[in-house]
Amino acid sequence: MTSNQTVGALCTLAIFAPTSAFADGPLANGQWVAGALLGYSRDIYEGEGGKLSGAPYLSYSTGRLSIGFEGITYRAYQSDAFKVALVLAPGASPDFPDDNPIFAGLDRGTAIDVGGTISYSFDRFYLSGAALHDISSEHEGYQIETKIGAVVQTDPFTIDAGIGARYRDAKLSNFLIGVAAAEANANRAAYDAGSTIEPFLSVSITMPLSEKTSLTGGFEYSLLSQEIRDSPLVGRDSSYGIGLGVIHRF
Repeated sequence: MTSNQTVGALCTLAIFAPTSAFADGPLANGQWVAGALLGYSRDIYEGEGGKLSGAPYLSYSTGRLSIGFEGITYRAYQSDAFKVALVLAPGASPDFPDDNPIFAGLDRGTAIDVGGTISYSFDRFYLSGAALHDISSEHEGYQIETKIGAVVQTDPFTIDAGIGARYRDAKLSNFLIGVAAAEANANRAAYDAGSTIEPFLSVSITMPLSEKTSLTGGFEYSLLSQEIRDSPLVGRDSSYGIGLGVIHRF
């Protein structure tokens, strides 16, 4: 997980917050959420050290729709236990080190993904899944994620902890860690990653500071499969990200 992804993961904690009346019209009964988020990560790429990054956060959310820096989410169906949402958002993109010759000349942009999420809750536990596909022709690949977790309320903290796995098809995996034959040179060999699976564990904690302001933190650790570790672009067998932020609803 890159530092930007860590910050993005914290942003999702603000989505679908309890709403208050705002205006008339299709986006009525919504709420603005603003904040500042800070992330630190150890990425997977060769020669990459720890990286610190920060970002502002702003979104507008109703009971079903959220629009913000991280994309657009629409909750198409919801009940007490079952939720289905549609997503349009920036996709995963590699954050190659600028000063390492291994990565010189590798051209990667930012994809635009469309997909959906689904979750089922029982007692304090939940099962969730997500599927995202690139519609921008940046790589035309897809990712599927599954997770099982639990939410525990221990005043004043709300703790969400889970384990899961991400499956990336060959197109997305090669976009992130592959080297095409035309990109091979003296510094890097050609490499076809094929499809990959990345197990992970995650924990997020939210603590209210006031009625409308919350402090939130998150941690994610990913274990890299052999197919990922064998890439000439990869220099680690795991990655992690830590984030901290303050969000305010108004």
